[in-house]
Amino acid sequence: GGECKVKEDCVDRCVVNSFGQYHTFDNRDYSFYGTCSYVLAQNCPNNNPTPDESGKRFRVMSSRSNKGCTSESYCYRKVKVEIMQWVVTGIDKNTIKVYHPYYRDSTGIKTLPFRTQDFDVIKFSDMNIRLNIKITGYAGLAVVWDNIQTVEVLAPQSLKNRICGMCGTFNDRASDDFTPQNDIVPM
Repeated sequence: GGECKVKEDCVDRCVVNSFGQYHTFDNRDYSFYGTCSYVLAQNCPNNNPTPDESGKRFRVMSSRSNKGCTSESYCYRKVKVEIMQWVVTGIDKNTIKVYHPYYRDSTGIKTLPFRTQDFDVIKFSDMNIRLNIKITGYAGLAVVWDNIQTVEVLAPQSLKNRICGMCGTFNDRASDDFTPQNDIVPM
């Protein structure tokens, strides 16, 4: 990549769809049809966090729901994002479910937009929801999803070598995208 002309140009993308097709940050394409919940991207334990990042965590998880399958290869794609102690789950194009041990709400169901000091969740387009992470060291990381078929993780160049998961190692080397990172295993 060359120089960033616009802020969006400085972002790499990992895309996963309901057909089980993945495109990693390092431009590797592969297919995986597991129906469990898997870690797409997270901060890795071996990335030597700076003091500002220490104790900060995020994890983007996705699953292919058997209940939403319309054929053997096409299944609904579900999303769960963990940021610090928050857990955000997509419900539909206008609604999320949130959980935090100190945030008391009978259902946790929230209509968009929903904002905290750690993240914002907004309606990004007619069909898509966008979650923007704001925690120190990981600002600029975003997740875009439609609750049906596509999940996209957007990561700024500043996070190179600091993310791992099904979206790869984000180090410009597609050859090591499937290398286990310390004790990271699918969830």
